[in-house]
Amino acid sequence: MGDKIIPLAIGSIGTCEKPKLEVDVFSKIDAKEKTYLLKEITDIFILKDDLGELYNFMDRDKILRRVKNELYGLRPPGIGASVFEGAIRIIIQQQISLQVAYVMTGALVTRFGGN
Repeated sequence: MGDKIIPLAIGSIGTCEKPKLEVDVFSKIDAKEKTYLLKEITDIFILKDDLGELYNFMDRDKILRRVKNELYGLRPPGIGASVFEGAIRIIIQQQISLQVAYVMTGALVTRFGGN
């Protein structure tokens, strides 16, 4: 928080459907710092997003369905503004040139729609 380093450990104690994290803080923090940490951890691990809509979308395509099944419940930290945006970024930005990523993004928008 600001310039202050707050050591902590985070572990998963929930399920894919109901994610829950256990956070151990190894230094004294006040109520304001606790609120700040809670918000940051919730945002970083995308805990408020419902993956159901993304999973329904992925079920409509054979390849995306396989990816969904292999990575079910994964909430990679800091992947984008939404789970859907993060999934698209992860798929198209895997060690490829930016130009190729734009072409792939265009193909996805053409196939599945821009909304």
